Amino acid sequence: MESGRKVISREFRKWGGFIKFSHTVFAMPFALAAMLTAAKANHGWPGFRIFVLIVLAMVAARSSAMAFNRIADRDIDALNPRTRNRHLPAGAISLPSAWTLLIVATMVFAGACYLINPQCFLLCPVALAIVWFYSLTKRFTDFSHVYLGVALSLAPIGAWIAVKGGWFVGSLVLISSIQSRTTSLIGKTAFIPCPCAGVSTRHLSLHFSVT
Repeated sequence: MESGRKVISREFRKWGGFIKFSHTVFAMPFALAAMLTAAKANHGWPGFRIFVLIVLAMVAARSSAMAFNRIADRDIDALNPRTRNRHLPAGAISLPSAWTLLIVATMVFAGACYLINPQCFLLCPVALAIVWFYSLTKRFTDFSHVYLGVALSLAPIGAWIAVKGGWFVGSLVLISSIQSRTTSLIGKTAFIPCPCAGVSTRHLSLHFSVT
């Protein structure tokens, strides 16, 4: 019989794989770089409270977006040999559990934004709509990674607003770097006609480096 520690470790790995937590770690430096730049008047440190809330908001927003992506794509994933072993098609995670994670992550994100400042709280529905919409772009364009660059660019913008409470053109430098990195993934992605009958998606990727 498995020990409690092994069960907990297995569950953490399962859910971490479901929301691709490693990708959250990949995106975190962009937000933190904007945070450090915005707080340069205070030697790059906005205070422990704001730092924790930025990290919490980043993780929650990414988890919400990834859960929505997996829920939206579950039927297509089941038909694609490359993705049929993902958690939802394989039955490793139930659909109600995935929806629960999505709702909880969304509430945590909204709560973190509320605690940061009014601007972040007012903009949090816009941010969620943008990151969720990425999952749908794969149904009508081969260039969903370009849109993904737009979605990822919200991280430095959000971190800047969290520290400064407003917009600044300097964050565009970070945004352009994210766009360049993400758009370059298109060149590494091979597309084939979608083999899934009755699915509105025009193409499925043989190798999505991000999704």
